[in-house]
Amino acid sequence: MAMRLFWWALLFCLATAQAAVVGRIEAAGGQYGRQDDAGASKPAMLNGVVEAGDTLITGSGGWMVLAMSDGASLTLRPNTQLRIDEYRYQAEQASESRAWLRLVRGALRSVTGLIGQSNRPSYRLATPTMTIGIRGTDHETVLQDHSADADTPAGVYEWVHEGESVMQVAGQELVVRPGESGYLPAADGALPRLLAKRPRLFERMQQFGREQGLDQILERLHDRGEGGFRARPLSPEQREHLIEQGRQAVRERIEALPPGQKPDREQVQKSVKQRLQKLERPPTLPRKRVGG
Repeated sequence: MAMRLFWWALLFCLATAQAAVVGRIEAAGGQYGRQDDAGASKPAMLNGVVEAGDTLITGSGGWMVLAMSDGASLTLRPNTQLRIDEYRYQAEQASESRAWLRLVRGALRSVTGLIGQSNRPSYRLATPTMTIGIRGTDHETVLQDHSADADTPAGVYEWVHEGESVMQVAGQELVVRPGESGYLPAADGALPRLLAKRPRLFERMQQFGREQGLDQILERLHDRGEGGFRARPLSPEQREHLIEQGRQAVRERIEALPPGQKPDREQVQKSVKQRLQKLERPPTLPRKRVGG
């Protein structure tokens, strides 16, 4: 127990100053990678960790499915770049949880987890031109930089499978509901609007997903809803696996520190023991219907 608490303490302390483990790479294919703040490559492998501050990248034909610490999933389509600005889940203090993501380019499908269910304002997906919030949602966002297809001019596209999302720009909000498509043109000063029909780019993404078996992967992680997926709490085994990955990452960081910079065991234990006792077995929130 003492050693277990010690590693928890080190994980907590180092996470505040460096990167915190926030999820894992559940599945991936084609070209994909992971970078730090400076753009340096980091290990990206199946079941490998994802940390706060990471930028996940897919190339042409590449894709990734990330399983996050609160039961959410993030599916990156080809030619996508996603930054995890901040991601932390605190079951006891929902107001302190954060899921702040930044879609730099490409396309993302997000099934929000317990963070979005317990504290909706704490979920935020930023793009270069707007921000997207949610109301318990399985949604897709696409940045279309340029296009020769008249059906999909440049801009940001939003499609909701289940729940609702909110496109926010210049103090204006557009609510996108299941089966609806939102669009923000790339022109300066433009405001989001609903489209009369779903753009073909979402049909192409669905076809790519069928070819790669992405729905089957999401079914491993989530419950099926009326139109999309609903997040479920992490199982004890999943949580323990994530914790162990965090411990290993901390061990590696400690070994890489110069002798004079390694943390003192007794000091670390004393400073965080009471807080970590609550984190030993964090309670799961009651299951909610996403979009309900």
